[in-house]
Amino acid sequence: MVRLLWFEDLTLEYILSNQLMLYPIDENGCVINEASADKVQGEYIPLVADVLSLAQTKLTTNLRSVYIRGSVSVGRAVPGISDLDSVIVVYHSVSAAELAWFSQEARLLEKKYPHVTFVDITVLTLDQILTSKEYSNLKIYLKTQSYIAYGEDILMHIADVKPGPDLARRMYAGLREECADLRNVISGDGKKTYLGEEKTLAFWCVWNMRVLLRSGLGLVMFETPVYSQDLETCYAVFSTAYPEYAGDMAKALQYAMNPISDKTELISFLDRFVPSFLILWDVSLKKYE
Repeated sequence: MVRLLWFEDLTLEYILSNQLMLYPIDENGCVINEASADKVQGEYIPLVADVLSLAQTKLTTNLRSVYIRGSVSVGRAVPGISDLDSVIVVYHSVSAAELAWFSQEARLLEKKYPHVTFVDITVLTLDQILTSKEYSNLKIYLKTQSYIAYGEDILMHIADVKPGPDLARRMYAGLREECADLRNVISGDGKKTYLGEEKTLAFWCVWNMRVLLRSGLGLVMFETPVYSQDLETCYAVFSTAYPEYAGDMAKALQYAMNPISDKTELISFLDRFVPSFLILWDVSLKKYE
């Protein structure tokens, strides 16, 4: 079934009244990056300054750039829910010991700033960002929702992001495998680390639900050039396009905002919703292959 008319009902008034955040699109159909240091909310400014200080102190002449990305970069961070996502660009690859040091410092920052759920400090060379398959989506996140906090602006080396079938396929090519992997982690049948560290069940609950919510908007992207990483916006757009699955996606949003550690409840939800959700993806992928 072709779904094209639904978007007419998602009016600007509706988006604003519900504080939804669809990224603006330029005349060429590409996402406009509206992130700015001026938009960082007051309670996150000291944390951003600490991350910048760590990078400058530890890396000295190897430091190329520092970017702040995600909800903090656009002034939409929610205390107790949002992460602080940062990307440190270096001239030369850093050692495992240096990466471990940044990870340790990030955990200390989480204790210092308890209103932040997770501090992500990713350290990469420009070549890794541009060529590594592992970081293919990071290029998209940097280009669409980040600002430079220090150094050389490397975003000119990253192609503009144009929402549509090609972008949806590129961002979520491994969706089925990722869903299976996350289910195994939650069930206890698999192991997964983030930045080399083991995480709690609540952490993987949030991670899994973010994947579902954002890939839900990605599914809509096959038919309509729309883009966002904001979870509530992803829920609203997907649910408007696929109202028959609105209840399940609302539950995913609930778990993302209020994570649980009940393995049985999470697996029951995933086994009920994910197979049908992936069938929707199969249909769209086949249509646009």
